[in-house]
Amino acid sequence: MVCHIVLLKCKSTVTEEDFRQLEAALQGLVGKIPGLQQVEFNKNTSPEGKHQGYTHGFYMMFEDLTTRDVYLTHPEHQQVKPFIRNVLADEPEALLVIDL
Repeated sequence: MVCHIVLLKCKSTVTEEDFRQLEAALQGLVGKIPGLQQVEFNKNTSPEGKHQGYTHGFYMMFEDLTTRDVYLTHPEHQQVKPFIRNVLADEPEALLVIDL
């Protein structure tokens, strides 16, 4: 299993509808991208104060590294990118991605 984790620093002007559209676009990838088993999106709720400006995030569970790699260039993934860009703050480190 590979857990693909994406953290987002979001613009202050993003609406709840923008977040709903992003979540729906992400959830819509399950069943369209082989090996993508689960997607979860939410806002940060940690009380620790260590978020460094990352306000929202999502993770995706893939069967293995190969299926994760297929996702990276998959046309359906490319269609979701504008939804992500729409919420991102205009700064170089608005997006953080790690895979475990």
